[in-house]
Amino acid sequence: MDKNEAEEQQQFFINGADNFGFSVKYINYESKKSSQATNGSVDYWGNPVKKEQQQSNPKTPAAVEAEKPKVDFWGNPVK
Repeated sequence: MDKNEAEEQQQFFINGADNFGFSVKYINYESKKSSQATNGSVDYWGNPVKKEQQQSNPKTPAAVEAEKPKVDFWGNPVK
């Protein structure tokens, strides 16, 4: 959707609201301009983005399951 289509939709909803007796409050939000390069190394809030190859010691589900202590039905450790 481009800006013209968005403005047309906005006007359509405003007219519909007026027809049903709703009051419309207009606001304008200017988005914050990014001061950082968007090379994919930081997210929207400026936090570093972890790449898949940067993950520290990724574990498979089998490895995680092997690390859990074995317990019986009642939660007692299996000997």
